Amino acid sequence: MRCAYHTKMELVNVVFRQGPEHKWAYDAETLCFLLSYFGFTEPRRCAYRESQLPELAIDREIRMPESLYIEARKGS
Repeated sequence: MRCAYHTKMELVNVVFRQGPEHKWAYDAETLCFLLSYFGFTEPRRCAYRESQLPELAIDREIRMPESLYIEARKGS
């Protein structure tokens, strides 16, 4: 039997979508999958204010608990 979803979070999004109230929820696995699917390489989860490009690590500490940090490279 083949599953129509690539990650568990994709299934959660289909089941719990509430019209205009909720658009989409991402977990690290799903976001890394999508980045790879669309041609990005080396997707990886990062910690708060951790980045290969420190000038991009600009999020505020108050947002840390609700944020997911992922970096990837665009393939050539």
